[in-house]
Amino acid sequence: YTFVSLLGFMGNLLILTALMRKRNQKTIVNFLIGNLAFSDILVVLFCSPFTLTSVLLDQWVFGKVMCHIMPFLQCVSVLVSTLILISIAIVRYHMIKRPLSNSLTANHGYFLIATVWTLGFAICSPLPVFHSLVELQETFGSETLSSRYLCVESWPSDSYRIAFTISLLLVQYILPLVCLTVSHTSVCRSISCGLSSKENRLEETEMINLTLTILILVFAVSWMPLHLFHVVTDFSDNLISNRHFKLVYCICHLLGMMSCCLNPILYGFLNNGIKADL
Repeated sequence: YTFVSLLGFMGNLLILTALMRKRNQKTIVNFLIGNLAFSDILVVLFCSPFTLTSVLLDQWVFGKVMCHIMPFLQCVSVLVSTLILISIAIVRYHMIKRPLSNSLTANHGYFLIATVWTLGFAICSPLPVFHSLVELQETFGSETLSSRYLCVESWPSDSYRIAFTISLLLVQYILPLVCLTVSHTSVCRSISCGLSSKENRLEETEMINLTLTILILVFAVSWMPLHLFHVVTDFSDNLISNRHFKLVYCICHLLGMMSCCLNPILYGFLNNGIKADL
């Protein structure tokens, strides 16, 4: 967890530093990549330390206020990062399909980012309301658990909890995966058709196609286990034994955090314009 967190933090910080040197080049893609790096830093800061501490200590030690705030911030940072990936895919698709159009400007980037953050706050808004601090002694009736607390979701009913989980699955995973796949597939086809007669550029085309394919696979593989874990435990928490529950959750969560380490490489270090400033 420490290695992944530090790697994700430093990698995204390098991308932000490189983009700061290119402030005079306010392209919409650079603006979106910068916001992706910023949101991934928030994911690392909000998700890794708090989740790891709670899992290792088997309790919530950050107080009642943080119990309401932190799950909300974790949800927003992950959702914003995912929505920015969709935005980048759509912008790249537009640029390939309409290469002579200058209709996308930095102002459109500002609008996209404002929309993304507004959606993130709106979709995750139920979490501060439906989280509560529960004392383990009252729950399990054991004196040994005195003064130990858990921060848990407290929905009015299971149907609300399941509906929210399914909604996040659709918005954070299914929709982005479909958008990335459709957009990048169209881009690959457009590039292949445009360069089919230039054999000296076939190798470059294959590299672009490979990179776009890796983008899709990294997102699909890194986030699928965690979403699957939440769906399974929401419908039936008995499917995973108590002995393996924390281990399975940590593995799934760690895979999700890996995306924050890989995004700087895929969207930053492989970008020739950004790589030159690193």
